[in-house]
Amino acid sequence: MNSADVRLLIELKPPQEDCTYWVATYPEIDLSTQGETRQKALDNAAEALQMWLSSLLEDGILDEVLLDCGLSANRIKEREEDAHFFIPQHKAWGIPCRA
Repeated sequence: MNSADVRLLIELKPPQEDCTYWVATYPEIDLSTQGETRQKALDNAAEALQMWLSSLLEDGILDEVLLDCGLSANRIKEREEDAHFFIPQHKAWGIPCRA
């Protein structure tokens, strides 16, 4: 099995008047989830991402879908150099998440 180190941008929105939950979104793959706390939103996002990637792998279309989402080595490098974001470690997986 091949492996790759892919880092995705994750946007976090705190609770608002119209939504009392934290919202976590991976804009590059159009995947969103929410949680009652910031940490729960991150945990839910990590779980949703794992399930999404597992289903793509199971269907044999992971590489195709990631390329369709524009996840190339150059695109990932551009995101890493973006000074507006930092890379914390997600506690459940021990892998970097963009926040």
